[in-house]
Amino acid sequence: MQEACGVLGLYRWHEDVHHLAVDALQSLEHRGQDGCGFAWVDATNEDASDPIFRAYHRKGLVGDARADFLNHLPKTRTLIGHVRYATHGSFEPINAQPILANSRPHDAFALAHNGAFLCPTYDNDGSTHSDTKAFVNALDTFNRSSMPLPEKIRSLTTEWSGAYSCLLLSLESMIAFRDPKGFRPLYYGFHSKGGLAIASEVHSLKQLGVLDFQEVPAGSVLSFSGRSKNINIEMLSLLKSKPKHNLQSPCYFESIYFRRSDHQSIGSLNRKRHRLGTKLGQGLPAHLNVPQTVILGVPNSGRYYATGVHEFLSAAQLGELTKRQNHRTFIDRDRISKDFPYTVETPLEGKNLVLVDDSLVTGETLRTLSELCKNLGALSIHILLAAPPFQGACRYGVDVHSSDDTLLGSLLSEHINDELSPKSALKMKMNLLSDALSVDSLHWLSPEEGFPFFEDDSSHAITPCAACMKGADPLSA
Repeated sequence: MQEACGVLGLYRWHEDVHHLAVDALQSLEHRGQDGCGFAWVDATNEDASDPIFRAYHRKGLVGDARADFLNHLPKTRTLIGHVRYATHGSFEPINAQPILANSRPHDAFALAHNGAFLCPTYDNDGSTHSDTKAFVNALDTFNRSSMPLPEKIRSLTTEWSGAYSCLLLSLESMIAFRDPKGFRPLYYGFHSKGGLAIASEVHSLKQLGVLDFQEVPAGSVLSFSGRSKNINIEMLSLLKSKPKHNLQSPCYFESIYFRRSDHQSIGSLNRKRHRLGTKLGQGLPAHLNVPQTVILGVPNSGRYYATGVHEFLSAAQLGELTKRQNHRTFIDRDRISKDFPYTVETPLEGKNLVLVDDSLVTGETLRTLSELCKNLGALSIHILLAAPPFQGACRYGVDVHSSDDTLLGSLLSEHINDELSPKSALKMKMNLLSDALSVDSLHWLSPEEGFPFFEDDSSHAITPCAACMKGADPLSA
């Protein structure tokens, strides 16, 4: 299974961004490891009369392509970048991002997209081309050519729904726009020496020296233009009328798993995950709070939940589970069967084991890890999950196309006609997964229990989307 892409934009920066952009994009490569690329305006200066848009893409990780990027990127102060994993379309170069439009030179643009576009007239099975390429083509051929670009985007997005946090680079401006639900993150800020930076996560902005940043508002188009120290912002709502209630529903999995642990737009994510872990530990039997119990957090995010569990089970031992490589097993599940990346550094002979992870999708990591720990002598194995396991499809930026792609969804297919109370249904799900993973117990926190740990003072009216964990469509959940 795979998850959201990452986007980066630098506009009218106060110096050449040749090296800075590669470093900043590499800091986002945990969001996508299939491919990466940049787009820029090729001109001796960016105000030349006949500039040409260029793009350069590579398959795989930014770090592996670093030397090639530094050789191909020109000296420029404006560009956009993208790290990709494919929810639609194949890994072929034609689907790589940023994508260049085929417009006449004065109408040209490049677009980088995080999420998944949905359109009734678009073949969504990925067999022909990417959803992003289809959106670029639609925007490129929009018949009301005299309309300003932000208004074209608003008009087009009335037909195209889904999850989208996008960066668009034109000759006159850089544009950022997000869907009304705000499924995927996007932040921007200005450098004190001049220039704009936009990125999927705030740690990339801080790495660039941008210390004052804010979120691109959900359901809006922000258009940036002007000079380095005098950049103008124009905002246009994607909604033609003000909604009666807050529509925002950002992806819960972003906070539970995907964002880097140093993300601080909602306070220290490390501390929030630790605090959630203290709540999670309350789901364990009291007899496990003994020195003969070892707690292992599955890297990377599981480690922070595990420290919280250990605070609750203070008599237990906090063990060490290391990971030999930086690839996300959620993104690159084939690596689990080819080269299992985890090593248990703590003796488990004769111990009760508590494995702590963020969630569960296919179950491959926890199944293989449980088997390994049994072979190392663990007497019993108990699994704690910070969020419920996936049980349904997600069409909004996570590569889960049906419930059968998930372990729980496939197990529940045999119980589709069972009429159970919510409490009995929850118990059945936990028992089904415990049996499938051959562990002694399994427990998780509901989204309603977990949401408060990731809220701040400004988000009290926001309910993050956890529809994939409930088997529902986000737009109807």
